[in-house]
Amino acid sequence: MVSRRITSFLISLLACQCLSIAASTVENEAGQQIVVTIANPVQPGSAGAASTWRGWNWTGGYRVSGAAIARARSIARDYGVVEVDAWPISVLGEYCLVYLVAPDRNRAEVIAAMSADRRIRLAQPLNIFATTTSEDRSEEPYRNLQHGLADLDLGDLHKVTTGRGVRVAVVDTGAQFEHPDIRRNVAQHADFVRREGDAFADDVHGTAIAGVIAATANNHGGIVGVAPDAQLLLLKACWPVNEGAALAQCNSFTLARAIMAARDMEADIINLSLGGPHDPLLTELLDILIDEGITVVGAEPVDELSQPFPSSVDGVVAVRSAQRKMRKTRVSVPAPGVDIITTVPAAEYRYLSGNSLAVAHVSGIIALLRQLDSQLTPARVADLLYESVTSRESSGASISACDVLSRIERQVYCKPF
Repeated sequence: MVSRRITSFLISLLACQCLSIAASTVENEAGQQIVVTIANPVQPGSAGAASTWRGWNWTGGYRVSGAAIARARSIARDYGVVEVDAWPISVLGEYCLVYLVAPDRNRAEVIAAMSADRRIRLAQPLNIFATTTSEDRSEEPYRNLQHGLADLDLGDLHKVTTGRGVRVAVVDTGAQFEHPDIRRNVAQHADFVRREGDAFADDVHGTAIAGVIAATANNHGGIVGVAPDAQLLLLKACWPVNEGAALAQCNSFTLARAIMAARDMEADIINLSLGGPHDPLLTELLDILIDEGITVVGAEPVDELSQPFPSSVDGVVAVRSAQRKMRKTRVSVPAPGVDIITTVPAAEYRYLSGNSLAVAHVSGIIALLRQLDSQLTPARVADLLYESVTSRESSGASISACDVLSRIERQVYCKPF
């Protein structure tokens, strides 16, 4: 029987009509939420209620079957939990739900019981992830201050490739898509968070990452991105911890939606400038996308012992700030990550630091590569990057974009370093 606390939670959720469905995984206490997937074996185009969200309505005709809905309700009833959100994942043939566990119950025990239930394919915590950027040190924006491009040994590479036609999904916070240095290259944007009073264009972190990757060249001001002609897909799965701050958080559910939207939007590259615990659902989704040819770039953790998402996923290009030493357990790509000047909301610029910026630099390099050879597989891209790491110092120096590109393009000549 459902406890009084759960009943009161349910009433509160129903009463809060001002919030979108997707926002509920953000507004409710993450420590008591769980992610569950169940079988949903229906054919595209079948009748049934679609689970959609504001800002991106694509489901590809994939619908939730009546059997899956009934099963989800029986699970909620049997375990005394409240359904917070739900979404059909076509690529898995499953129905994904977020349930809220009452505060007087142990979430781990509920997950353990669900994991033994034959009706349930996956049960896990709703994990929290965080961006890896620290705040600015000054506010002096101009191209000649972009030491990151010099550190990358970018030189005259833009005469050969600018990332034109390559689609880079920035799965992050929102971004100021009308920023004068970004707007020309924004192909699409969508919000998977939708918090009350939370404006997409006011978010610092996503704006900063977008600028490093694809700030416009030759527009008489501001900065230039590593791949200034790449197309940006700005997908908000994270929200600022404090208003106007670069530090932001995401969760398993918002990230899963944004990652799959990137696939639907035909992204060539997914930039994940964030980190968090191992996540079975997100790992499974990234495995599928990498197998399909999408290159995923993620931040490498500082802790030598941990193997968290996303850098521990096989096939993800792991990136660290060049100022950090390489972990002994695995190779990672060093890139500029300290005092990087980039775009921020209100059409301004700011210095930021962290692995997040390093990840963005490498996503830009990959966009340059993909313009030269659109058939490059994620495995080949990773090989080109990791092989280039061995030609430089293991710490303190950034990877050379020129060295990477010269491995597939004869027009590129690099001076010895």
